[in-house]
Amino acid sequence: MKKLWIGIGFLVCLCAVCLWRQTEKLKKQEFAKKNSQKTSITMPDMVIVLDPGHGGSEKGAVCKYENVLVQEKDINLKIAKYMKKELESYKNVKVYLTRNHDETVKLEERVDKAADNQADVFISLHNNAKGEALSYQNGCTVIVPTGNYRSKTSKKGQLLGAYFLDSLSQLGIENQGLLMRTSQTNAKYPNGELCDYYNVIKNCVYHDITGIIVEHTFIDCKSDYDNFLSSEEKIKQIAKKDAQAVLRCYGEGENLKMKTAEEKVTLITNGKNQQNQYQTWKFR
Repeated sequence: MKKLWIGIGFLVCLCAVCLWRQTEKLKKQEFAKKNSQKTSITMPDMVIVLDPGHGGSEKGAVCKYENVLVQEKDINLKIAKYMKKELESYKNVKVYLTRNHDETVKLEERVDKAADNQADVFISLHNNAKGEALSYQNGCTVIVPTGNYRSKTSKKGQLLGAYFLDSLSQLGIENQGLLMRTSQTNAKYPNGELCDYYNVIKNCVYHDITGIIVEHTFIDCKSDYDNFLSSEEKIKQIAKKDAQAVLRCYGEGENLKMKTAEEKVTLITNGKNQQNQYQTWKFR
């Protein structure tokens, strides 16, 4: 009987060792898979400035769901921090934030920080709320330069915006297209063309920096909130898709680039959606 129990103990130990080895093997395979995905993408040396919209006294869009106060400024900062971590896992990419905490940062200072850090790309991270300028009240849109000044840099921003829309739509967020808006005070660039309406877009154009504003969802749309913002994991998934958009736009590797894609482009000229102009652009 003693020998029987010794034999059973030996078999149990042997099974435990085999199970441990199999588990470790699977872990190594998973790590190798993830690592190969990263090493298969080659990124150029570049500086990216992420701008978590609002902050401090500027709360942005605010809603309340089931006694939970949801403030846009908090979600924007979370997305930025997760996105920074994801992008900086690539050795050639340096990422700065215009704010690291819940603090007020003036609009003029945001792009100045990007210029001070010699940024190649400036990405302002936001979430939307319904207003009179647009007919839709859910989904994602990316605000890009009109191209009225420094057209080459503006085209880079438009292409980057298309990559963001493509990546975010993979989560199921409705793609509302690219958005451009011109000055409502008749402000003009040095070439006499109308300035871009949004301060950070206009300042990026002046500094010759590729700049966009990403409106990920509508905070005041309950389905958008429930599906994409209602947990830390969902916010993290948005940040990963944001990072993916940047990697696909600027990186080199297999199956990274978009196939030919069409995007709706909305031009706002006076803040009233009845007079918006619509086009369809092709990107590849």
